[in-house]
Amino acid sequence: MNKQLAEIWPNFDDPDIAFAAINVRGNIVGGDSKVVDIGFAYWSPGRSRTICCSQWHVEDDMEYSVSYQPRKLAFSLVESVFISKSEIGPTLNEIIESLSTSFKRLYLIGFDIDGCFEMLQSHWEPPPNIVILDTQEIWRSQTLRSEQISFEYALRDIGVEYDQDLLEEIGQEAIYNLHLFESLGQTARTHS
Repeated sequence: MNKQLAEIWPNFDDPDIAFAAINVRGNIVGGDSKVVDIGFAYWSPGRSRTICCSQWHVEDDMEYSVSYQPRKLAFSLVESVFISKSEIGPTLNEIIESLSTSFKRLYLIGFDIDGCFEMLQSHWEPPPNIVILDTQEIWRSQTLRSEQISFEYALRDIGVEYDQDLLEEIGQEAIYNLHLFESLGQTARTHS
């Protein structure tokens, strides 16, 4: 079992623990990150199986998006809104602070989370009191493979069911990231 999962899994359903997933889409243009979309989902398995989700579209950088098409969402969100670049940091700080106040321990999960942080580096950085987990690195550790893989490949490989159309929504991608993390933990537990 992955070392991080081994430490977390015995307390996975502790009601004082929350897991949050962050996904970021954008481009690096001339050394500057152009964040287009941010998906953020969170849940506490010890309190509820309901996953809450937000997605933010950064209106200042929408011209760098190759895929955004406004459409009716097929899943439930807490919010799906447009924000400005200057609101990225305060928005993320507000939600992280709220979760940190509500739970004794918060884990922030991302697939290639360093890539997410690179995109956000001029806008936000995670506070030091949360534990950072990378589902891509956990996947590599558990499968004993080192190649770069896509998020969708990891979902398929671990057996997480997903809808291809919903995967295009950054908020849904964050939800699937939480499902991937949970499946990696369950897979590790059954193989240990």
